[in-house]
Amino acid sequence: MIDRHFADWHALAWRPGSMMHRGWWPALGLDAWHDAYRDAPGCRAALDRCIVAARGWPRATLPGPLDDAARAVLRLRPRFLMLTLALGLRELACADYLLLGVFRRALSAWMLPSQCDRLLLTRREWPGAPQVEPAQLRDAALAAGTRALAATCAGAQQACDVHRAMLSLLPPAAGQAVGEAAALCANDGRDLARPWANDPWHSLQRLGVWL
Repeated sequence: MIDRHFADWHALAWRPGSMMHRGWWPALGLDAWHDAYRDAPGCRAALDRCIVAARGWPRATLPGPLDDAARAVLRLRPRFLMLTLALGLRELACADYLLLGVFRRALSAWMLPSQCDRLLLTRREWPGAPQVEPAQLRDAALAAGTRALAATCAGAQQACDVHRAMLSLLPPAAGQAVGEAAALCANDGRDLARPWANDPWHSLQRLGVWL
C-alpha cells in the first residue's frame, strides 16, 4: 500500500514545479519557465530537475520510512498556509489584528472568526501594536510565520528534509537569498518536545489541533 504522506514528500522534493509556491520561480531564477511548466507537460520532468538543481536539494535518495515526527508535519499539508499565517500572527503579537473587525475582514479568506478567537488564547500577552494596514496583514503575517519556520529545524535529518519540502509551499522567506534556498533548515539540535517559543514547527502542530 502506498504511503500517502511519503508520496507527498517525494513529490515536493523531486517534482516541485507543480506544488511549490509561485514565488519560488523568480527566487530560483526560473520565472521565464513557469508558463512552459504549466502549458507543456512534456517539459515538466526537465524543469523539475532544473528546480532541484537550482535550490540544491535533494542531493540523494530520501530516507524512509517516515518517522512519527515527519509524518506529523506532512499531515498538516492541506492547512499549511493557514497554520503558517496563524503562526505569523502569534509572532507579530498584536491582539488588534485578531480583535478588530477591519483586520478580521482582511483575514476572512483564510481564517474564520472562531479561529481568530482561539488563536488569541494561545498567548498570555500580546504586546505588539499595529504596524501594517489591513490589506498588508496577510502577507506580513505569512512572512513572519515563514521566517520562523525557515530559521528552525528539528534535530533528525529526516525532519529537516521534510521541513525543506514543506517550506516550498510557502513564499520564500523575506530577505532570503537565492543561494540560501538549499539551507532553509539548519540542524541545530532542536526537537519537537520544545515549548511554543523555541520550536515553531511544534507550535504549528499545536495550532493544527487548536484551530
